[in-house]
Amino acid sequence: MNDFQRFTPFFSGVGIVQALMLVAVAFTLITAAPLQAQQQSGASEGSTATENKQMQEFEQIRSEYVKTQQRLEQIQAETLQARPELKKQEQTFNDLLVEEMKSGGHTPIQDLAEIEGLQAQLSSDKTADTERQELTAQFQHKVMAYRKAQSQALQSEKVKKVQSELMEHMVTAMKKQDPQTEQLLQQMAQKRQQLEQMLDATQSKQQ
Repeated sequence: MNDFQRFTPFFSGVGIVQALMLVAVAFTLITAAPLQAQQQSGASEGSTATENKQMQEFEQIRSEYVKTQQRLEQIQAETLQARPELKKQEQTFNDLLVEEMKSGGHTPIQDLAEIEGLQAQLSSDKTADTERQELTAQFQHKVMAYRKAQSQALQSEKVKKVQSELMEHMVTAMKKQDPQTEQLLQQMAQKRQQLEQMLDATQSKQQ
């Protein structure tokens, strides 16, 4: 797995930069939900000190992951602003991917709008706690369906070629824009792996 594959978002059609925040929210909400459910269950039955410590550790790693993701988003935004030709290349890739998803019978623009709508509801203080569980389930379902559709579209040889060129140019430009890019990419990959391992361990306990 190369640098950009660790960093590239799951969403396209709104531009890579804008999609990065959705990725962070989607990943952290999806990974947090099972652990939060376990915490709430444990609270009703009497949480152990170990469970509380695990939850605190998870929240700490999740916070660090999001901060790293946001910093990379900022570097990428600065990179695209400084290099209009790269922004044009990014748009070409986004357009091609969306068209490939459409040809596969999907509705990526509409689906992404629905995901953004659910994200807004989950982020709103006005959303009742009683609604959050259902909204989170809908959000997870739509995110996973979108990722599956996008993954299928990425199998196209034409899309692969354009993506590979964009990956190479984007990472090279980001490293020139900010020398910390390489370190941040490695940190984000490490934090994500830790979160996924903790989630897997939690799911194993629940089975």
